[in-house]
Amino acid sequence: MYLKSWSFTLITALHFAGVSFLTCLPSAHAQTAFFRGLGVAADIGGMDVSDDGSIIFASLAGKVHRWTKDTGLVDLGLNRGASTYNLFASGDGSTFFASTFGTGYRWNEQAGLEPLSGVVQITDASTDGLTAVGMHANGAYRWTKQSGFTFLNLSSVSGAGHYPWGVSGDGLVVAGRVGPGNYQTWRWSEVTGAIALPTPSGYVGSNTNPAISYDGSVIGGLLLYVQGDLINEESARWTAATGWIGLGRPENFQYSGPRGISDDGSRILFTASGRDGNPSLSASFLWDDQKGTKKRSGNGKPVFSEVN
Repeated sequence: MYLKSWSFTLITALHFAGVSFLTCLPSAHAQTAFFRGLGVAADIGGMDVSDDGSIIFASLAGKVHRWTKDTGLVDLGLNRGASTYNLFASGDGSTFFASTFGTGYRWNEQAGLEPLSGVVQITDASTDGLTAVGMHANGAYRWTKQSGFTFLNLSSVSGAGHYPWGVSGDGLVVAGRVGPGNYQTWRWSEVTGAIALPTPSGYVGSNTNPAISYDGSVIGGLLLYVQGDLINEESARWTAATGWIGLGRPENFQYSGPRGISDDGSRILFTASGRDGNPSLSASFLWDDQKGTKKRSGNGKPVFSEVN
C-alpha cells in the first residue's frame, strides 16, 4: 500500500445487517468522513484500492468485484466460491492480482482475467501492476509480466522460512523476513541478490510488512525487543545509509507495525495496538520524516501523529 501524498485517504470495509459498506476517512482537505454502501453480500474477503481512492476491488460473497462511482459494483468473473481472496490493486486501478485455493490470478482492463502458472499465495504486488511476489511450497517467488514465474535465490540469507512480504512500486525490489524464531529481514533485487538486514544492538529481531517505497530504497518495518516477560514491537525504518532505525512506539501502546508508505519513503502509516494493555484497542498513526527530525518526544524518538 502506498500513500501518494500528504492528503491521502484510508478506506476500510464494514459489514452491517447484510450490507457491505465502504468508509472513507478524510484527507487533509476533506471536511468529514463518509460512508457509501457497496451492495449486499454474505461475506467480505480481501479488499484493495487505487492510489486516488476512486477504484476499489473487493471480494464479496466469494466473487471479486470492481467498484467505481460511475459503474458501481461489477463482477470481474473470478468466482471459485472462496470467501476470502488476497487482493492487490495497481496504482491506477487498471489491474489487480488475487490468490485463493492455491491459485493466482491477474486481471487487467485490456486482457481480462488470466490464471498465473506456478503462482500460489500472493503476498504483495507492484504499483505498476506488472509484478507480484508470494509464497510457494518450494520457497519465495516473483512473477513478472515479462518473465513469468521464478523462484528468488535467497541462499545467502541463513535461516528457515523465507517469507516475501512486500515488493517495491516498480517491482524491482522484494523485502521479507526469515522465521520463525528470532526474525530477521532481508532485501532482494536483481542487482544485489538477497542481503540480510542486520538487527541493531538492543533488539532481538526485525520484521517487515508490505511497506516499501516506490524504488525500494526505504522499508517500513518493526523491531522486536524484550521488556520483562514480553516481546514488544517498535516501529522502524530502513535505508541503505542508516540500516534499521527504531522510530519509537506511540505512547501507551504495546505493538506497532507498518501498513503503508509514501512513494519517496518519507511518510509511513503505522497501526498500533495494545493501548493501556488492552489488545483490542488500536489506532493508526502517521510518521513523517521531516516532522520527526524537527520535533521529538521526551525519549528522543520522532513524534507520531494519530490519524483520527
